[in-house]
Amino acid sequence: IPRKLASYRTFNFNIGNGFQYFDTLFDAIAGYPDAFQGVIEGLQMDPFGPQVNVEEEFIKHLGRRVTLVTDYEVPITTKSERFLFVVEVSDAQAVSAAIAKFMEVDQHAYKLDVDGVTVWEIREPADEFPELEFGGELDPLAPAPHAAPAEGGHGGAGNLVRNSAVCVFDNHLLIASHLGFLKSALANSPSNETLAAAGDYHEVEAAMSQLLDGPAAVRCFVRTDEAYRPTYELLRQGKMPESETLLGRFLNRLLTAPEDEDEGVLRKQKIDGRQLPSFEMVRRYFSPAGAIVRSDEDGWFVVGATLSKRDPQARAGRLIDEQTRR
Repeated sequence: IPRKLASYRTFNFNIGNGFQYFDTLFDAIAGYPDAFQGVIEGLQMDPFGPQVNVEEEFIKHLGRRVTLVTDYEVPITTKSERFLFVVEVSDAQAVSAAIAKFMEVDQHAYKLDVDGVTVWEIREPADEFPELEFGGELDPLAPAPHAAPAEGGHGGAGNLVRNSAVCVFDNHLLIASHLGFLKSALANSPSNETLAAAGDYHEVEAAMSQLLDGPAAVRCFVRTDEAYRPTYELLRQGKMPESETLLGRFLNRLLTAPEDEDEGVLRKQKIDGRQLPSFEMVRRYFSPAGAIVRSDEDGWFVVGATLSKRDPQARAGRLIDEQTRR
């Protein structure tokens, strides 16, 4: 996991068991019965589809460890947030074969070789216009730059096109919102450039262990001064109804009336953020945070905390020294 990120969350749960009961949730969201069953049958039976038995060829080969990493690109736009899902797999070859079946029938999917790793890139359709930067001078009528795949990284017009990507690497399934973000995860970074070497991460872990020690179902680490920035900036710009961040999508689905959603009408932003100060003026009030979730027989026990920036991060240094001596 790269050191530079906004948030890190890792979950331990039974994906196969969840798949068995996911249909009711899917049907409720879709708004009609047997929606999920129809999708699964279509993926297996449609002569023009991937013809994949989702449960047997894909789900049963997934492990119990799922990790979500988020970051963002600057300047902030509605598509700035980058996320990466990492799922443990028990049979990498079987999962790779299933992914290939899905991708080979997708006209927007392209097979790449990234340092010997097979990566599938899903490019946005060429008839879509790129996202404009706030305050930029781009011509909205200019053609979208789809000739070359968008690379990850921070800043620049080359990042306006968001191409998602998926691959299987080191017994893990990686699904990224941006190809560049996936490449950074695949890169062989020095040990001091990984999250495990970050002082603030160890400080949060030490604090969480004091609050709730032992096995956990979920562990979260959030650099709030980074994680909150995309939402804050979009609030200031009045762009939250157009946001494609994970939070933005959730809010838009929750707050958009069904008739407006059917007609593609954007909801009105509930909060007027035009008078908010610049993020650089308020980010000093945000500090690292963490949370732990423990599964009990009668439910979940959740503990979380936000550290104070006034406290020295000496515990993190001591923890790293102790681990080094071991």
